[in-house]
Amino acid sequence: MSMKKLVFSLFFYWIMSNVLLFSAWVDTPDKPADSSEKDLGYRIVKSLNAQNSKGKILLTWQKANKEKIQYKIYRSNSIIDKSPKLESATLLTTLPEDKNSYFDSGTEEEIYYYAITVLDNEGNEDKLLAEGYNFTMAPITQSEVIEEMPVTMEGEETKNTNTEIVSFISAYQLEDNNVSIEWEDATADSYAVYRNTQMISSNDILKSSTFLDSVLKGVENYKDVEIKESNNYYYAVIKKNAENILLIPDSNYTTIPVIYEKPKPEPIKAEKPIVKKPEIKPEIKIEPKKIEKPKIVKKPESKKVIIKPEPVKKKVTIKKKKVQRINYSLWLENSIKKYYLKKRYLRSIKELNKIVYSKAPKKVKLKAKLFLGRSYYERQDYRRALKYFSQSKEIYHMESDFWINKALKKIR
Repeated sequence: MSMKKLVFSLFFYWIMSNVLLFSAWVDTPDKPADSSEKDLGYRIVKSLNAQNSKGKILLTWQKANKEKIQYKIYRSNSIIDKSPKLESATLLTTLPEDKNSYFDSGTEEEIYYYAITVLDNEGNEDKLLAEGYNFTMAPITQSEVIEEMPVTMEGEETKNTNTEIVSFISAYQLEDNNVSIEWEDATADSYAVYRNTQMISSNDILKSSTFLDSVLKGVENYKDVEIKESNNYYYAVIKKNAENILLIPDSNYTTIPVIYEKPKPEPIKAEKPIVKKPEIKPEIKIEPKKIEKPKIVKKPESKKVIIKPEPVKKKVTIKKKKVQRINYSLWLENSIKKYYLKKRYLRSIKELNKIVYSKAPKKVKLKAKLFLGRSYYERQDYRRALKYFSQSKEIYHMESDFWINKALKKIR
């Protein structure tokens, strides 16, 4: 073999080996360098799930453990499991970090796949893709139907079209280290309460969840006292023995985890041994008897009898108890701190409504309506929020205008 042929054959094999390596890299799904749960939760979202809705597809996910970020949502007709597919996918929208759900309305009866990436505050997009975390594996169409909750403009309560589904579910840890689950009742005779370490957003996850207890119609809360380990917990309240189970986020299953921390046991103090001291017997001293002298008895002196005048009785006046007045301003401030600022918006709505219909001063009632509108805004009930923002505008002009503009943008 000549030298030229040898050099040419070596160069050919070098090119072919690089082509094979590149094709293997393109066909392999992107995987994180460190696949630990902690690192994945910091860089990407988890538990991305897609459900059919009437005319739309509902996406839900667990937020990334990172602050000052945004979420970019992509859609494609094939699985978005590689970087080139992410580049060719359709960018639907960019959402802020406090969102963990999105409704997508497709244009045709097509098969869809989705992926979500994280965008930091400097505009850098983390395009890491991990199976079972931030892209869907199963195709989804719009053929199946999930009824949505209609939004009303007046003072009527918002209801599910399926009246047997509970609404406004929430869960939080109590001071006694148990977890309280609250919801608004529906028409079914009884409900089952479930718990899981992942969001109960599908029937498969519901089947693997822990059944806690059954509650009857009219009950709107349950206390979970059986947690034994520190973890993030999600809850669901489902009609008992239901054949077609309908799951709606923040209606009958929670999307925000309860970060439960098991209390540390107090250290047992070692008891000091009791040392018995030896008993000391007292010494008995015998004293000599003393000869007592005879006592001289004196005649009693005659005492003069003094008659004291009877004291004049004073009139006793009974003081009337003062009627305790309600400090409505303190009541309002405590309600804002205890419920609104701690993101317990359902309880905030109930407590602020009590103040609005109480005998509180007008200024206190208008401030309560302002935060009542903000509570409805956080629950994405923008039309009802507009009602209370417009009513509070009589005193709180700038704040009301600011929130009215935000709510109008959401409705449009």
